[in-house]
Amino acid sequence: MDFFHALYFNYISITTIGLGDLVPGHYRLLPLTFGYLTIGLALTTMAVEIASGYLKKLHYFGRQWEGGAEVGVWLGGKK
Repeated sequence: MDFFHALYFNYISITTIGLGDLVPGHYRLLPLTFGYLTIGLALTTMAVEIASGYLKKLHYFGRQWEGGAEVGVWLGGKK
């Protein structure tokens, strides 16, 4: 694969958008590809879970903040 197709294969496969859209040319590389994608999918899932935790904390912080009513907002030169 050239560089562009390799990047495309990584993105499409690890995000599970198009599993099987591109496949390695040699069958002897399939076990290596399977292991790579398994680890990549696990890392992607962990990254989404971590981001979800941070967003939950941010949401909780925003719900607890009570000083928003006094904040002046300027929009189009008017307050």
